[in-house]
Amino acid sequence: MRCVALDPGSALRAVRDAVIDGDAVIMNGVATPIDLLLSARWVVPVEPRGVVLENHAVAVHQGAIVALLPQAEAHVRYRATQHIALGEHALLPGLVNAHTHNPMTLLRGLADDLPLMTWLREHIWPVEARVLGPEFVRDGTELAIAEMLRGGTTCANENYFFPDVSAATYRAHGFRAVVGLPIIEFPSAWARDSDEYFARACELADALRGDALVTAAFAPHAPYTVGDTSFARVRLLADQLDLPVHLHLHETAQEISDSLREHGQRPLARLQRMGLLNDRLIAVHMTQLTEAEIAQCAQAGVSVVHCPESNLKLASGSVRPRRCVAAASTLPSAPTAAPATTIWTCSARCAARRCWPRASAAMPAPWTPPARCTRPPSAARARWGSTRASARSCPASAPI
Repeated sequence: MRCVALDPGSALRAVRDAVIDGDAVIMNGVATPIDLLLSARWVVPVEPRGVVLENHAVAVHQGAIVALLPQAEAHVRYRATQHIALGEHALLPGLVNAHTHNPMTLLRGLADDLPLMTWLREHIWPVEARVLGPEFVRDGTELAIAEMLRGGTTCANENYFFPDVSAATYRAHGFRAVVGLPIIEFPSAWARDSDEYFARACELADALRGDALVTAAFAPHAPYTVGDTSFARVRLLADQLDLPVHLHLHETAQEISDSLREHGQRPLARLQRMGLLNDRLIAVHMTQLTEAEIAQCAQAGVSVVHCPESNLKLASGSVRPRRCVAAASTLPSAPTAAPATTIWTCSARCAARRCWPRASAAMPAPWTPPARCTRPPSAARARWGSTRASARSCPASAPI
């Protein structure tokens, strides 16, 4: 059996709309013309949960999924310009990689097995200062697109410099993406200072408005690289432009201790003070959370992204997905949890064995990598194009 991925947003809409629109597709006994009909032995939608549809077909017209229905009915209702029969295949919506630095595929293997800040300050940032540019971003993104498609990923939440190049590259390859508008307090090849970071961010946000394939999010790098003034500007502009905020947060124990020393409070409390702890926030890593902080994030509707391989590689700790879901489920209006499968690769398991001596202080023992990762259901607020994601997984094969 082989698996084929479809765009997740269109697939979800098709499941909801197929029954409603089904009676309108045959007019006066004439089948409705469409561009493409995909038929497969099994079709596996995201909604409703746990359903596998046998011998079904997906009708596509003008780039959108218009119906999901039994094959026999599809051949009566529709006249397709192209019909692809997938035989013994399973057809399912594409996976969403909720946190990527895809151009960094070109840096894979550089300075492995180091603490995060050593890795960044002594290796990654100096190398980026030498090689970062439009060609680097384009080539790395193209390589990542090829790798993601091989694994069934059809949408990425990007976070890197030269987002204009990333956006153009994703669009050229027909790949859905949310590109981060980087904000950081040091100069780069993308921007010289804070004012230029914000000017270029607003310019690209305007350029992408209305784009059906690629959208934007503000991407302040992390609490330890972004000051209060910049965070305040991010909050104001995100509200004005109706954009999500994509941020590394509570990734390591050092981040917490540094924040307590420099700001007198934990990073999450600092974001709360800045007005950024809300349903726009896509918080990445989140390995260092207290019970009170988990409840606080659930109440605010924060989206939490789990990056298992990165967290294992750096011995940072682990997200507690079941606890996050339990906290969200106690809210009066919380919907039923929708679990997302986390992809564990051999390299992730090897990383777990390799980092365990360093991980003992951060991870309780014994500890088994979870087979499934669920994000808080009340936090399903991030926008992927025009579709809201109800569940997301961050493949372990993704760049850190």
